[in-house]
Amino acid sequence: MLLHFKFIDIFIFSYQMSCCVHLLDFYHEIKREELYVKYLKKLSVLHEQSHNWAEAGFTIMQVSFTKLTIKLMSFNDDVI
Repeated sequence: MLLHFKFIDIFIFSYQMSCCVHLLDFYHEIKREELYVKYLKKLSVLHEQSHNWAEAGFTIMQVSFTKLTIKLMSFNDDVI
């Protein structure tokens, strides 16, 4: 599937999105969060390019709720 994704014509957005979703499912199953986040971002860009604004926003929201992203953020009690 990854090889299919790399060699797809840039103008076939629906097939690229389908490949991204399959890769996302695979990376989620094998618990590869860094690759999961990478392909969530790619999927978001594909949605933006095809003017699916709601889907792009939802995809970005999924990125923000992944464990890896939360782990990379640091919070403290300092007053701003």
